[in-house]
Amino acid sequence: MKQLWTITKCLIGQCLYLASGVISFILVRDNNKVVFGCYKNKFSDNAKYLYLHWHKTQFKRVIWISGDPKVIAKLKQQQMEAYPRWSIQGIWHSLTAKYFCYTSYIGDVNQHLAMGAFKINLWHGSPMKKIEFDIDTGPLTKVYQQIEAGNGVESYLAGQACNVWRKIRYHQEYIKPDLMLSPSPLIDKLFCSAFRLNKETLLRTGFPRTDYYRLYSDMSANHVFDNQGHKHEFHHYDKLVLYAPSWRDYLLDENSQQRSSKLGANPYQAAIDWQAMSNTLVKANSLLLVRFHPNEAHLGESIKDYPNIIDISARDDVYDLLHAINLLITDYSSLFIDILPLNAEIAFFQFDHYQYQRDCRGQYDDYKAINFPIKTLYEQEALLTYIAAPSVSRQAIKNKYQNMSNLFWQLGLPSSFTAISKAISAVENKTSIALKPKNRVDG
Repeated sequence: MKQLWTITKCLIGQCLYLASGVISFILVRDNNKVVFGCYKNKFSDNAKYLYLHWHKTQFKRVIWISGDPKVIAKLKQQQMEAYPRWSIQGIWHSLTAKYFCYTSYIGDVNQHLAMGAFKINLWHGSPMKKIEFDIDTGPLTKVYQQIEAGNGVESYLAGQACNVWRKIRYHQEYIKPDLMLSPSPLIDKLFCSAFRLNKETLLRTGFPRTDYYRLYSDMSANHVFDNQGHKHEFHHYDKLVLYAPSWRDYLLDENSQQRSSKLGANPYQAAIDWQAMSNTLVKANSLLLVRFHPNEAHLGESIKDYPNIIDISARDDVYDLLHAINLLITDYSSLFIDILPLNAEIAFFQFDHYQYQRDCRGQYDDYKAINFPIKTLYEQEALLTYIAAPSVSRQAIKNKYQNMSNLFWQLGLPSSFTAISKAISAVENKTSIALKPKNRVDG
């Protein structure tokens, strides 16, 4: 019964998608209207910052679409336009907006009403671990890896039928964007491979999430609140540390796509003695901000009562904090790429290195040839020692990471706001989109 319902929903979704193409052709999508959305219905990441910038500059009419009523209410309180996904207004604007801007998949806005729109995938990271169609290990292979057709007629037809069904069931994963952003030739190569894109689809520029606080520096945060509502000013601490681990999708049950209790409810509890961590931080007058992946945000409940440790997993994102971070600790996340231009110390804490490589997703071969000047830690003792060490000057860090930074951020990148605006104007004027970076101008 459950399988029949899944098939029915997927087929209805496909019909809606095709119908949206017919409707948008009849109504003609509005060039002045852009709908935005983000994964897990959050107000976050690149889509958030492009939306905020265009709201300020009134470049286009910008509309946020979400399934979270709290997000909608919060934006409306700030005099911004936002609607529930399946409200009359949400449906209307999704059907009539020329542009879809999203951070993962068109379902961030509405995967069933996007046909005929110009799709701008702003994505949410620079790939370090394999993503999308490059995934060849772990539970997500069933989404992206096609079944090899057999030699016999029956085997061949069965394989083809499975592949067709896969594209229907995982509809939005198979929709290619019309435009993506890429800050360097290395990222060009990885995005083209992962999303099966032509290089012409890529726009050479930075990302809104990192450009926004460069343009609006006065909006960067200088404090956070803990679970008890106490305010922690950053200047009161000798070192500000951010721990932002990646999502461990190898802990998913392959059938339910939910976290498997058999595989451990909280791997970070086993890897880190949080009381020892807290003692180290207090002694070093350091503050640790912990940002679990949105799919694991609930794990922050287990660390909310330790001194000098604050769970910030419920925040929209961390980009307003990055300017103040002295040390970023991550593992397989590309957040380290975003913080490189800000000259913060970086360390990888890979307590499950072998299991992750075996059961989750491998790293791109391109990275194996790079000599990362980043310390990799595998045990808690080494992690605590690293945290307790005195901060290094930002100039020394810049010198240390400069060559690596140039691989991910090509020199002379234009502002993403300027580049995307020009790309959209080129689409409307039916001219080619210039990809070559020029002198940076925020706009």
